[in-house]
Amino acid sequence: MMTVSLTNKDNFKSKLKSILDTAKDKGESGIVIMTDRNWHVEIYDFMINHKSIGKLKMAGQTFFVIKDMRIEIKAIDFYI
Repeated sequence: MMTVSLTNKDNFKSKLKSILDTAKDKGESGIVIMTDRNWHVEIYDFMINHKSIGKLKMAGQTFFVIKDMRIEIKAIDFYI
C-alpha cells in the first residue's frame, strides 16, 4: 500500500497521473492519498465525477479504481 500526502490541490490531474505511474513502477495495487481537510471535498468531487474512474462503496466508504489500483482519499485532521 502506497501512501501519498498532497501538499496542495493545484494540478491534481497531473499529480494523480504521477502517483499512478509511481505506484505501477513499485508494483503497488493500493494507494492512500492524504489531503488537507480544507480542500479534501474538491479532490473527492473530482474523483467522484470523473467518468474514467471507477467507484466502489464498501462499509460506508468510497474507494476509487483506476488502472486496477484501489485508491482511498483520506483527509488529514491534525498537523504537528
